[in-house]
Amino acid sequence: MHELEALLGRLKMEHLRYQVESLLEQAAKEELNYREFLCSALQTRMERPPSARDGVAA
Repeated sequence: MHELEALLGRLKMEHLRYQVESLLEQAAKEELNYREFLCSALQTRMERPPSARDGVAA
């Protein structure tokens, strides 16, 4: 898991970095395939305001 968290940090996806464990658990419960999991994870990130997503001051 450490490698995944490090990669998310390098990709500037800190929000996902801190939620990845719960997203993985949810995907397992719902039996999501990889594509469905990835879409869900990216939607979680996109739900944040641009200033919070990109570190840009509003």
